[in-house]
Amino acid sequence: MGIPSPPRQPPRTECPVSAEGQCLGGGCNLLLSTDLVIAQKSAVFHELFVNYSMSPDTGGLWALQRLVGPMRAKQLAMLAEPISAAAAKEYGMVLDVVPDGSAMEAAHDLAVRIAAKSPVGVAHTKAISNHMEDYTLQTYFQVEADYLCLGALSSDFRETNIAAAQHREPEFTGE
Repeated sequence: MGIPSPPRQPPRTECPVSAEGQCLGGGCNLLLSTDLVIAQKSAVFHELFVNYSMSPDTGGLWALQRLVGPMRAKQLAMLAEPISAAAAKEYGMVLDVVPDGSAMEAAHDLAVRIAAKSPVGVAHTKAISNHMEDYTLQTYFQVEADYLCLGALSSDFRETNIAAAQHREPEFTGE
């Protein structure tokens, strides 16, 4: 029996997620790897690994450092002290904090608002954002130009322009 193989990349979600209750260890780390997190006011985030002689798993330190910076990530991981939803928002770990019992609804409402946008534009924005750390400024501008060209060639782009000319909302197909 050996040590299990670690994941090769952090998980990604296709929708906003809600944080309710205690987000501990690997559960906290999985949340940090998602696109958008809405936390209820009483949610608690806890990088507790050092208390068990371990370092963070599931890509947690990588995600945490990208969200809060190297020093804050080290502080959270090395001290293993729980933090409130308000602190998590202040640090950039969550998008918003809502009253208890409404995080799931708020995440759903956000997902509905995003789903009303062009799937092409949303997918391109997410693809660029999820690989931002791989780009130099020069390669970023090339990637940006490539995605802008792809978007301009899409059916959704044409539909947006036709809908604007006809004074109506566009009907996106994701093509």
